[in-house]
Amino acid sequence: MTPLEKIRRLLRLARRMDTVQNDRFNQGEFCGSACCVAGHTILEFGTAQEQDQFNAAVADCLDEPDFDDGVDVSTKAAELLGLSHEEEDYLFCIDWPVDFQTPHGVTPAMAAKRLRHFAKTGSLFVGRRNTSLDMV
Repeated sequence: MTPLEKIRRLLRLARRMDTVQNDRFNQGEFCGSACCVAGHTILEFGTAQEQDQFNAAVADCLDEPDFDDGVDVSTKAAELLGLSHEEEDYLFCIDWPVDFQTPHGVTPAMAAKRLRHFAKTGSLFVGRRNTSLDMV
């Protein structure tokens, strides 16, 4: 995937997050539900079969669908977005920085904000432009 395609996908996912209602989003402590950022990535960019598996699970916002190839939700979403392993961890698996949370946790609007920031700066954190610096 080219860097431009990655940016386009991040921005398209941000637009999707703009339309997601709070009750259809659950970032929780880690990504793994069908309603987290990774789940919405698969709903937006996955194959028809992957999307069908997720559509069944989204109703509960709790279940983690199993893929036939044994890949977990965040890994599949990272592949679809062209993320490095570190970017996958920081976007899907590690607690989000306070810049991208409300007092009530992560909302779809905050997820959209973080995705746009990432597309614009290449960083998942405010005040830094290079994700490689975030990993130190």
